[in-house]
Amino acid sequence: IPTLMAGGKYVFMQDNAEAYYASDQWSGVKKYIQKALSSDMVFLSVSSYTDNLIRKFNKNAKINHVGLYVTDEFFYTNYVEPSKRKRIVLTIARSTYFKGFDIFVNAMRDLYARRKDFEIHIVNADNMRLGDLGFKYVEHQRLPWKELANLYASSYVFVYTSRLDSFGLPPVEAMACGTPVVMTRTEGSKEYGIHNYNSLIADIDDYKKIAEYVEYLLDNPSEADRLSYGALETAKRFRFSEFMKRFKSAIGIE
Repeated sequence: IPTLMAGGKYVFMQDNAEAYYASDQWSGVKKYIQKALSSDMVFLSVSSYTDNLIRKFNKNAKINHVGLYVTDEFFYTNYVEPSKRKRIVLTIARSTYFKGFDIFVNAMRDLYARRKDFEIHIVNADNMRLGDLGFKYVEHQRLPWKELANLYASSYVFVYTSRLDSFGLPPVEAMACGTPVVMTRTEGSKEYGIHNYNSLIADIDDYKKIAEYVEYLLDNPSEADRLSYGALETAKRFRFSEFMKRFKSAIGIE
């Protein structure tokens, strides 16, 4: 709406707007989303999810698909094959329900009950009170890009258990560091997640399958390496330089 009021021609659309009205937590917000998405601006969309969201409210919308990018720091880490890394299972904890941290907790409880030959590391991005989760873990506060990249690159597997994403950048950040990903199948993740090529993908809320996939990789280091190679190839599409080519083309700057 501010872009429209300012007389803007383009609007960058990356949010998963459903999170704002799915539970009716903000009364009337859906009508404002509808108003904003019904404008005649050109929408610069990051994923098929945002394409479809725009069209849900505006069937005649003008959409230019630009995608997203991960910052360069994630491409500059020292690559080591996962099979040669410490057995660290990494996630990023977010406080909102849609980010699905509870799914990760349930998966790790399930796995930790069977074996303890791995470490769990949690980046506490929202500074939550984590407390006793039912397993041992190492907590990290929100990290600068370079430190986060090095943590990805030193981990054996990155786990991402979101319920709703317009894109979902953390899995691509991990892929850029050559780290295999176990994640849930959100609409946003379909933009880059390829099951059994760069990641292992479970249905949303299926914590047992998440635990099963992590265990499979722990038991099969060669498979972790194979996914790592696919992850590195996938991430190349999401360098900032590639994004800028698409972005400039979308707004008519060559």
